Amino acid sequence: MKEESRTITLSLKVSPSQKEEFIRYAEKKEFSLSEYLVSIVEMNKDHYDKFEENEVLRKKKEEEMDKLMAENKNLLDSLEAVNRALRKEQEQYNELNSENTTIKQYYSGWRLHCLKLDAEIKALNQTILILQNKIDENNKRLNDKISKVSIWGLTSYYEEKELKEFLINPH
Repeated sequence: MKEESRTITLSLKVSPSQKEEFIRYAEKKEFSLSEYLVSIVEMNKDHYDKFEENEVLRKKKEEEMDKLMAENKNLLDSLEAVNRALRKEQEQYNELNSENTTIKQYYSGWRLHCLKLDAEIKALNQTILILQNKIDENNKRLNDKISKVSIWGLTSYYEEKELKEFLINPH
C-alpha cells in the first residue's frame, strides 16, 4: 500500500497550445492537470496493443498499396506499349492503304490505256482486212489481165511469170 500512495512524476511532451487545451479541459471538469492526464492514460492503457495492431495493419496496407501502385504502373506502361504498337500498325495500314490506292489508280490508268490500244488494234485489224481484200481483188484482176494477155499471144510460162513480176514490182 505504501507504493500506491507514493507519487511519481511522469512527463509528457506536448506543444504549448496542447498544454493550454489540456489545462482548460481539466479546469472545466474540475480536475488537476495531473489527474486529467492520469485518467487519459488509464483509459487508454489497454488499447495500446490495438494501436500497435493498427500500426501493423497500416504498414501492411501501405505495402499492399505500394505493390498495387507498382502493378498499376506496370500495367500503364504495358498499355502505353500496346498503344504505341497499335499506332505503328495503324500507320503501316494507312501507308499500305495509300499504296494500294495508288496501285489501283495506276492499274485503272493502264487498263484504260490497254482498252484504247485494244480498240486501235481492232481498227488496224479491220484496216488490214480491208487492204487484204483489196489486194486479193487486185490480184484477181491482175490474173484476169494476165490470162487475157496470154490469150493474145504471150503463151509461154516464162513470159507470164515475167509479166506478173513486172506488174507486181515495176522497178
